[in-house]
Amino acid sequence: MAVFSLPSSAVFLDVLSDHILRCYHRPTDPFSLRRVRIVLPTKRACRQFAEALKRQATTPILFPQMYTLTEALSTTEQGEDDLPRLLRFFSFFYEFLRERRLSPLPCTLFASLPALIALLEEAFLYEISEPSAGLLSEKAELFWALYKAISQSSELMATLKSAQRFATLRGIETQIHTYPEDPVVLAGITAIFPKILAVFQLVGKSAHNMVVLPEIMPNPGKSLTPEHPQYALHTILGALACSPEEVIPLGGNRDRRKGFVLQALTEGKSSKDASSAELPDHVTLIEAAHAQEEAFIIALLFRESFATPSQTAALITPDPDLVQRVEEHLKRWNLTADISQARSLALSSAGVFALLCADVIEENFADAPLLALLKHPFSFLPLEVAWKLEHNLRCGVLTSLLEETS
Repeated sequence: MAVFSLPSSAVFLDVLSDHILRCYHRPTDPFSLRRVRIVLPTKRACRQFAEALKRQATTPILFPQMYTLTEALSTTEQGEDDLPRLLRFFSFFYEFLRERRLSPLPCTLFASLPALIALLEEAFLYEISEPSAGLLSEKAELFWALYKAISQSSELMATLKSAQRFATLRGIETQIHTYPEDPVVLAGITAIFPKILAVFQLVGKSAHNMVVLPEIMPNPGKSLTPEHPQYALHTILGALACSPEEVIPLGGNRDRRKGFVLQALTEGKSSKDASSAELPDHVTLIEAAHAQEEAFIIALLFRESFATPSQTAALITPDPDLVQRVEEHLKRWNLTADISQARSLALSSAGVFALLCADVIEENFADAPLLALLKHPFSFLPLEVAWKLEHNLRCGVLTSLLEETS
């Protein structure tokens, strides 16, 4: 088993596809590449990897078998297809809290569902055991009681995205045991929960398998804490019983590893020190006064990139609000961005409708939330009837105000 590392200057999927073709493709055997199983982080990575193979292959090929690992586990992002699952959790959580004589507001509970489910999924994913009772606060005790209740419900456990990821890993393990002679490539996987580390160890037992990781620093520092950017990569190397010196560099310009970002990480500089340091020629620092100006500047850079032939641009950020603001600016110029982050359920039509229903229940069918619900496109009431109802209501309110002031 060989472990490769790609520097940040390399185009990951292009270098990976070229290496896969050189290592596993045999022009005389049309099925040689088909026997290779490649595990990538997302479906988007699989699509781009297939495109890279088509560009670089000089003879007809059959694509290798591609699996996605993290696509099923989207912790803070929900789409409209996720609404039935959230409603099942909402019903379960609501009854769970009422059994403990707690009366949560439906709107508040539904709005906090994604974060609560994400926390539960992470606990299941990393197989976190319950700490001693003396260390638990009242809220933590309630969370672990909910954790146990969920673990005893096979229906809810099956809908957890961490369970879907476990199913994917079981399928990969089955394939490895069933066809041990077929190569397995883990590329771009940086998760370090227990079950994926077990898969890394299983892949490391065969000489024809391969692991491809992002750039690894040989000496990340004295204290390699979980907060360190290189912690996950070195944990994977530990599971593979591979030292950083045994990692084979693959593609890219190795001279750039002493660039601004890696230099800041290696020397342990803070973000304040890094921002004030002298930047290399290929890095530009732009300071924005506020979030809206930041989004506008990024959108302008995207527009400039779109107008330049053979140039691409990418925005990497954990902030979904920034992504949405940049996208809105791009729409002004009829530009469409390829966003890998899913839409928030609360911003979707189904999510807005569900929140409006919760508002109506919470406000005991008050006039304002009821009208907002009836005017939603998902409502059964025709829009013109809702407008007429609002007109009559406003007239009644105005009449009562005039009577009180007269």
